[in-house]
Amino acid sequence: MKNLLFGFICLISGMSSSVFAQNCSYRIYGHISTVDNEKFSGYITWGKNQLYWTDLFQALKPKNPYAHYFKPEDGVLFNHSGKTSSVPPQHIFACRFGDIKTIELSGINQINLHIQSGYQILLKKGSFKDINTPISLQISAQEEIEIPWEKIAKIEFGASPDSFCPPHTLPITGIVQTKQGIYKGFISWNKKKTITDTFKAKTARGEIYISFSQIKRILKAPNGYRLILKNGEVKDLKTIENLREITVNMPNIGIVTIPASKLESLNIEEIPLPSYADFSDQTPLYGEILTRKGEKIKGRLAYDLDEAMNFELLEGENDNIEYSIPFKYLQSIEPKNYKYSYITLTNGAALSLGDSVDVDAENSGILIFPEDSIPVYVPWKEIRLITFENQARSTPE
Repeated sequence: MKNLLFGFICLISGMSSSVFAQNCSYRIYGHISTVDNEKFSGYITWGKNQLYWTDLFQALKPKNPYAHYFKPEDGVLFNHSGKTSSVPPQHIFACRFGDIKTIELSGINQINLHIQSGYQILLKKGSFKDINTPISLQISAQEEIEIPWEKIAKIEFGASPDSFCPPHTLPITGIVQTKQGIYKGFISWNKKKTITDTFKAKTARGEIYISFSQIKRILKAPNGYRLILKNGEVKDLKTIENLREITVNMPNIGIVTIPASKLESLNIEEIPLPSYADFSDQTPLYGEILTRKGEKIKGRLAYDLDEAMNFELLEGENDNIEYSIPFKYLQSIEPKNYKYSYITLTNGAALSLGDSVDVDAENSGILIFPEDSIPVYVPWKEIRLITFENQARSTPE
C-alpha cells in the first residue's frame, strides 16, 4: 500500500500558545433552554469528553426512511449481520457537532435533531451514549454547571463569544505518523484530549507521569518509546500504561483511529482549527452511478439506503486502522470485491476500505433520484463506480 498523506488544506506553524488561549472557536458552544423557562449559555461538554465541533454525535435512526420504496413481492433482499430480509435495515446516524443547529427532546431517549442547513431527523438512543447523557456548561471563567437531561427542553448550538476561553480544555493537536499515512488534527490519546491531561509510563528508573503540555515528540523505539520534551530533555520509555489507540480528528478529512501498535511518531504542535461557521455547507448527496453493464445514472443519492446528506459518514478499515469520512470529502467509490472498495478523496488521496457495510457486500445499494424521473434502485453488486458531485440539491423524500 502506497504511503498516503491526510491532513489540513492549510497548515500554519509557529503559532504561539496564546492563539488557543485567546480563541475558543473550536469548542462546542450553545444555549440550553430548560423546562423551567430558564436559559443558560456556555461552552458545552457533552457526556464525558465531547468538547470540540469535530467530535461525533451518534444515535440510532428509528427506521429506514427508504423502506417504503420496497415491497416483499419485489424480490429484493438485504443482508445485515448475517441475516437476510426484504426490509432495509435500520442504520446508525453520525455527524459532527458542528453540523448541528438544534436538538429538541421528544422523549427520555429520543430527540429531534436539526442540522445547520435545516434538515431534520428523528433519532433514538439505541446502544449509543449521546442521548440522555450528562451535559455541562462552562458559563463563565469561574462557573461550570451541569443540567440534568430530563430538565432540558432545547439545545441551540452557535459560535462562541470572545469573552473568555476555558483553559483546561485546550486541545492536543499535531501530527501522527504510521507506515500507512500521516495524519494532522485533534489528537485523542486513549481518550485523553486536552493539553493538561497526563499519562503514566515506565522508565528504567521507575514510573513517571507526563503532561502533554510538556511534550514535543513521541517516537517508537526498538524497546519502547523515546520521549522528547519541549525543554530538550529526552526520556526512554519502556512502556506507556494502557496505551490502546490514538484517534486523529482531521477537520478537512475525517477521523482515523490508529491502534497503538501502528504508531511511528507523534509530534505535538498547534494547527488551525475550525469554528462553527466552517460547518455551514450541508447539502444532499448528488452524483453519478456507473453500473457493471455500462449504464450511467445521475441524480440525488441515498447511499446504502441510509446516507443522503454530505455531512454523514462513510466508515471502513484498512490494515486495522479505522476511518470515518464525511461524504463531502469523497470524490468516488469503486467496489472491488465482497470486502473492499477503493476510495478517492477530493484532496487526491486514495485508499482501500473494508470491513464495514458502507463499503462491502452487505451494503444495501443506492437509491437514485434522477431529475424529473422516478427513483432507480441499483444493488451494490451491480455498481462499478460512484462519482460524487457536491452540489446543493433538494433532499430525497
